[in-house]
Amino acid sequence: MSNKDYRELQLSSSQLILIFIAILVLGIVVFLLGVSVGKKQGKIVEETQLAGKPAEQIIEQKPVPQKESGDPIGQELESHKKAGEDKVQQEKIEAEPIVKPKVEPPKPTVSSPSQNAYWIQIGAYSNQQNANKLAEEYKQKGYNAVVIEPSPSDRRKLYRVRLGGYATRALAEDARDKLAQQENKKETDYLIIR
Repeated sequence: MSNKDYRELQLSSSQLILIFIAILVLGIVVFLLGVSVGKKQGKIVEETQLAGKPAEQIIEQKPVPQKESGDPIGQELESHKKAGEDKVQQEKIEAEPIVKPKVEPPKPTVSSPSQNAYWIQIGAYSNQQNANKLAEEYKQKGYNAVVIEPSPSDRRKLYRVRLGGYATRALAEDARDKLAQQENKKETDYLIIR
């Protein structure tokens, strides 16, 4: 072989040290990420095991008393365990038969708007009761109000309140203009959606 067939890579000692430190830091970061993911997986497994046990077994387990220390993570975990036990006890109480029949107020129509109709969106709420309340107010005013359930793809769970079912966009815009005048709001406060 002649000298022209290969090249030699020459690194100084400081360059070698920098490369070694970079590899070491990368290894530590990967290790810490693995530990973090492992802890989260352990919590998920623990929660699913608790969910699989009958309520009587969960209630009978006594929490291990925690020593008074400055460990905020341990205290937080203990408070979550207590909250879970309280929830299980509440569910057990709610599961017992009730002598009185429970009468629920009628809910506003919850539906999905037709793809061919135009709707005026008047609000979006994270609380379904608030959305139902607004829809009921507009139904009493004579509007066709519906509450749209959140879709699974939504980042935030929002219940949308819409009026209408208008055949054309022009009809929806006219209705939006009248609504804005009646409510003393801007036209831009309402969205027209198909």
